[in-house]
Amino acid sequence: MRRSLTASACLLALALVGACGSGEETPDTPARTGAVTNTAAPADSDTDSDTGTDTETGGVVLDVRIADGVVQPTNIRLDAAVGEPIVLRVTSDAVDELHVHSVPEHTFPVEATGEVGADPGVVQEFEFVVDVPGQTAVELHDAGVTVATLLVRP
Repeated sequence: MRRSLTASACLLALALVGACGSGEETPDTPARTGAVTNTAAPADSDTDSDTGTDTETGGVVLDVRIADGVVQPTNIRLDAAVGEPIVLRVTSDAVDELHVHSVPEHTFPVEATGEVGADPGVVQEFEFVVDVPGQTAVELHDAGVTVATLLVRP
């Protein structure tokens, strides 16, 4: 009986881990959500740093750069609050997809707006909120990289 439960738990864990790697959209796959804006790369920023608080809105801002196969930042931790606007500002020379594993889940298409070996180009902005406190992973699907973990408090 114990061996059967262990095997079942292992199979369930494998199914959950493989869910993010599926190339097909199914009815359970979250739709692309949130605001998407393409803007020219800013000369200066209204944030305290590349990853921090927006001084105008008070929301969380995370600048992500994908250039020549390198993702910056990776595995950082940010604090946020339930219902607080979170903005991902992405420049990329490669097509990818951002997954935000939260409630609700969000998926954003990242376009290649620059050329490999050159400036990654136009800034793509994706805005969302998280409705449930806890840890929220922000991942680049094709690159297989966790960009950030948001610690969302009530």
